[in-house]
Amino acid sequence: MSQNIGKIRLVYYSGTGGTRIVADRFATQLRERGATVTIQRLMAGEPEATGEYDLLLVLYAVYAFNAPEPVYEWIKNLPGQQGKPAAVISVSGGGEMSPNTACRSKTIRMLEKKGYAVHYENMLVMPSNIAIATKAPLDKMLLDVLPHKVDNIIDEITRGIVRRKAPHLIDRALASMGGLERLGGHAFGKRIRVSAECNGCGHCAANCPSGNIAMNDGRPVFATKCFFCMNCMYCCPRKALSPGIGKIAVIKTGLDLDKLAAAPAAGKMSAEQLKKIAPGIAWVAVRKYITEE
Repeated sequence: MSQNIGKIRLVYYSGTGGTRIVADRFATQLRERGATVTIQRLMAGEPEATGEYDLLLVLYAVYAFNAPEPVYEWIKNLPGQQGKPAAVISVSGGGEMSPNTACRSKTIRMLEKKGYAVHYENMLVMPSNIAIATKAPLDKMLLDVLPHKVDNIIDEITRGIVRRKAPHLIDRALASMGGLERLGGHAFGKRIRVSAECNGCGHCAANCPSGNIAMNDGRPVFATKCFFCMNCMYCCPRKALSPGIGKIAVIKTGLDLDKLAAAPAAGKMSAEQLKKIAPGIAWVAVRKYITEE
């Protein structure tokens, strides 16, 4: 295993912050192994990273069974790279199970058309930010196991292990229909409501990854570039934003990953204990992810 793994270009898209935490963890652990890491967040107004690199590492939160649209737009503008190694890591609240098993397929195809050699793909799990909250203590346990999961991925990449997965046929179909959900996201963002609690701080506009929010006379104004990331509603200091449509998609208790990360470690549980906390098929992949080595 090589401890000096060269220059890494790490590019990521994050909404509520789960993939940001993952990207920071990768950067930290790669640097500890002697790598030079250049990080670029795909966010409106952020400059393009430059410089030579030996490996492209792309991370993103799963959206509409795919990568968020800014990931595809960024890849379209990439210059060609003949045989440059690349890895794609997706992040979801449900883990590697239907309907998300095809969520990296389009990203990989586009990178390969640009000449990249994508030898590695994988899924990491973070607390859910949409519709159904990840129950405690599973939410904290996902953060606790993240360094171990990232270390395993770095080990496999540096050892030259090829990991490519075959998506389920039904998931390929769902991914191809993901555009319908994207349209729903645009409509959702346009209809976000602003309450009298808003003090015009501009936090939502400054932190919207898609640049969907502008400030006008001290009030946020929403366009149609929303990607359903929920960052503005969960991170508003005064909780002044609420959905005009699609209320079921918003977790009522919100999501504060920084606060969760600072909480005491959750400890370990057996598969049976986890099943009692989060029963049902929807949490199968999450339970397996937490307990597997």
